[in-house]
Amino acid sequence: MKPGLDFPRFSLGTAQFGIPSYGIANQVGQPPYVAIREIVKRAFESGPVGLDTAAEYGESEGLLGQILEELQLKQVAFVCSKISHLEATKDGSFVRNSVIRSLRRLRLETLPLCLFHRAEQLGHIDALVSLKKEGLIQHAGVSVYTPEQAMQAIETPGVDAIQHPLSLLDQRLVRSGVLQRAKSKGIAIFGRSVYLQGLLLLPEEGVPERLTAVKPVRRRLERSAEALAMSLPELALRFAASLEGVTGVVVGLETREQLESNLAMLAKGNLAEEAVKEISSIVPDLPDAILLPNLWG
Repeated sequence: MKPGLDFPRFSLGTAQFGIPSYGIANQVGQPPYVAIREIVKRAFESGPVGLDTAAEYGESEGLLGQILEELQLKQVAFVCSKISHLEATKDGSFVRNSVIRSLRRLRLETLPLCLFHRAEQLGHIDALVSLKKEGLIQHAGVSVYTPEQAMQAIETPGVDAIQHPLSLLDQRLVRSGVLQRAKSKGIAIFGRSVYLQGLLLLPEEGVPERLTAVKPVRRRLERSAEALAMSLPELALRFAASLEGVTGVVVGLETREQLESNLAMLAKGNLAEEAVKEISSIVPDLPDAILLPNLWG
């Protein structure tokens, strides 16, 4: 990793805080403010933690800004936000405008990590580099969907970090060589969608009909989890966190109970290298229609 980069191993994904009913397994909807505040407070009491948000996550940035100020956490919080993808200009001025708005909502003077929300915006990386020089952001990067996009980002000067989907069902990062290449270049990799937006948290009978092709793979993974004396969610989280080259994981949640569960599972440490290899080997290459929630319809 590049000198001076100190990224958290665990980040709270906060789309659920700002968008009602985000995620296939969301049973509570958008949590009330007091619940979000308690989740954030408890998370920071547990140790170093990140907050992952975006300009497009509804009320998320504004709520987090108020909470961080109330809890006096602004000076220690590692916040990652993402550039709005609803506007674009040839000169990249939308980048600066989006960051300024995010900083105001978050009540921060500088943003520890700023990502483009789409790989297509990577051509404006110079705008983020300029904002680093100004001190408005500390690190820059991009959120991507495919290993090809990740490889492009790795080879783009100015990129410090990349977010990419990473779950038991999604072995693309493992098989593409992205993790090894990013590590060799000192670029941080954050795995998101560890539970594939809740698909790995649902009982089998709760899997939507359009995703039924995933059931045989889930059964194999459940057997592996049972052999390791853990649940499928625990296997999913610890697998992602155990991969060499993964800097941290981003986990979305809606309740304090879910937070406590994730913290307890992570506290058990990494899986053995042999277990990681065996688990990866039993998952076939699945189609994007299953791996990418934006294609679920």
